[in-house]
Amino acid sequence: MSASELSLADYKDYLKQVKDLEASCYQQSQWLGNMEEQLNEALGSNNYFMNDPIPEPELPMKYSKGIRKAAIAGALLGTIPGLILGAILYNFFLHRSLSLTACLIIGVIIGILVAWFWCFFVEVPILQEDGYFHKVRASQYHYSKMIEGNENTRAIRRRITAQNDQVIGKLTPIVQKSRQELQQTQDLLQQYYNLGVVYPKYRGLIPICTIYEYIESGRCVSLTGPDGAYNLYERELRMNLIIDKLDTVIDKLDSIRKSQYMLYEAIQTSNEQLARLSNAVDNLQSTADSIERNTELSSYYNGITATNAAFMGWLSAYSYDHPNR
Repeated sequence: MSASELSLADYKDYLKQVKDLEASCYQQSQWLGNMEEQLNEALGSNNYFMNDPIPEPELPMKYSKGIRKAAIAGALLGTIPGLILGAILYNFFLHRSLSLTACLIIGVIIGILVAWFWCFFVEVPILQEDGYFHKVRASQYHYSKMIEGNENTRAIRRRITAQNDQVIGKLTPIVQKSRQELQQTQDLLQQYYNLGVVYPKYRGLIPICTIYEYIESGRCVSLTGPDGAYNLYERELRMNLIIDKLDTVIDKLDSIRKSQYMLYEAIQTSNEQLARLSNAVDNLQSTADSIERNTELSSYYNGITATNAAFMGWLSAYSYDHPNR
């Protein structure tokens, strides 16, 4: 149907429906975006924990390492001199009373004891002066703190993961329901636009709210023509009297209250609705309730369904009254 076939009452009636549908799509889109952001944050946090294992600390140094080094060094250093000493004892002193093997064993024992004496009373103090034992103590202290820290980290991750699982369980059906309702509302809005009343350039929340305000306030009595709503919209846009960028409108919402009141009202109403819904979700996460048992959320989604049914009823009645559309 061309715009020229519509009466002023038709303009108002049709544009009001489209304006309300655009406002509903905007509000639902904002709500869905908020819920998806929270859901993705919870999913991302859990995925991060799964793919980021806690590194285990290296085993600490031990005191026995230095002692063992001294003992091994003593045994090695004392064996060869001990064998030489045993041979000397056998050849010059004990060959008549002991066998060569016994003398060699005695020599090795004496050599090892002497070497150990040197290692423990000379080498070990040197290790101590070099800070070896201080390093051992520091290593063991660091290891114990790392183990304690890892346990605390695991406990924190378990708590956060449990909280995220609860958030995911609550938000997933909300996101699914919101997507479904938004898609239905967008499809319904497209059916309104398919009537061909509004030129494609002027479709969207901002132009529809502004143009409907022109018609409803009496500033214009038609969409087209020199004095039509399209021309007035373009003129005020060139004069910077109105804003056509949604991000700018949101940032400067209070400043458009006089120039684009219906747009201001639509966004302000959406913000208030979002605040109530956010509080409802916060309450939902702290209880065992489902969407259906949460009064605010249940009322919200039931309201969308009822409103869309009314929009569809209006569209059917309009199509019946205008069979040549």
